[in-house]
Amino acid sequence: MRKQRGLSFRLPEIDNLLSVIQRELPDSWSQWERVAERHYEDFPKEQRTAETLKRKFNTICRKTGPTRDPKCPQYAIRAKAIRRMIIKKTEGLFGGSDDDDVGLDNCIEDEEVKEEKEEKEEGDGKEGGDEVVETNEVDSDT
Repeated sequence: MRKQRGLSFRLPEIDNLLSVIQRELPDSWSQWERVAERHYEDFPKEQRTAETLKRKFNTICRKTGPTRDPKCPQYAIRAKAIRRMIIKKTEGLFGGSDDDDVGLDNCIEDEEVKEEKEEKEEGDGKEGGDEVVETNEVDSDT
C-alpha cells in the first residue's frame, strides 16, 4: 500500500507561505526551518515541515507555466518573483550574475530533477486502487 500524502494546500495557506518566504528569502536549510516555524504560527493544524514547504514552493515555481499565460495563477507569478529575489540575494554567495544560471537556481533545478525522478519511481511501483491524486488546483472558497 502506498503512503498517503498530507492535506493539500489551500489558497490562504499558499498566500501565507509566500509571504513568509518573501520576508525570509531562505537560502539555507536553517532559514527554511525558520520559514516552517513562521508558517506554523498561522497554520498550526497543518503541521508542515521545512522540507514540505520548500518542495511546495519549488513545485509552484516549476509546474504552473509561464507568467505571461493568462491562465497562470497569481500565486504562481508571485512565487516566481520571490524565487528570483532569492537567486538575486545569493548571487554573491555563488559568484553568479544576472546573465547566468549558476548558484541557487542550479541548486533548485538539481533538486527539482531529483524530486521528479523520485515521484516517477514512486508511481512506477503502484498498484491499482490506493492511489492518492494530488492536484495543483487550489480551493479559493476558503
